[in-house]
Amino acid sequence: MSVNGAQTPISTTGQTHEDFSTATTTAAATASTTAAATTTSTTAELKHLSIIRSEAKYVSGNLKELLTLWRHLCDACGYF
Repeated sequence: MSVNGAQTPISTTGQTHEDFSTATTTAAATASTTAAATTTSTTAELKHLSIIRSEAKYVSGNLKELLTLWRHLCDACGYF
C-alpha cells in the first residue's frame, strides 16, 4: 500500500506490504524447492533401503540353509 507514492509500513518494524509480499513469495518458493528435494532424496533412500532389505533376506536365508546343513552333517558324523 502506498500513500503519495511511498510505501506505508504495515507494522512498527517498518516492513511494507511489498516487503511482506516478497518475503512470503520467497519463503513459499524455498519451501517448495526444499520439499521437492526432500521427496527426491527420500525416494532414493527408500529404494536403497529396499535393496538392502532384499539382500539381507537373501543372506539370512542362505545362512539358515547353511546352519541346517551344518546340523545335519554334525548329526550324521556325531562330531558335535
